[in-house]
Amino acid sequence: DDGWKRALAPVLLRIGIHSGPAIGSLYSSLKGEYDVFGLTVLHAEQLQLSCRPGYLHLSTETFSELTPELQAMCSEITDRGVPYTFELLYQEPAEEDPLSG
Repeated sequence: DDGWKRALAPVLLRIGIHSGPAIGSLYSSLKGEYDVFGLTVLHAEQLQLSCRPGYLHLSTETFSELTPELQAMCSEITDRGVPYTFELLYQEPAEEDPLSG
């Protein structure tokens, strides 16, 4: 059934990461719900929105905190509305459907 194939298909996430100050708040002590706020969070959201599926989109601040080995795996990008950012492939797209035949 195609429904099961779709349900088990790989998920390619888009992840934006920015490093900087943020404010955290516990807003429900009964459930332990926590959230973070601030310009750093908004910048990370902007990076995520402009990210390609299967990649990490990193700000310059986050890139500078990476090890040299990870920095070498990154590509600088300038065409997504957020200047001087980097992307890193974290999950190769499947070349063929693992559930077929």
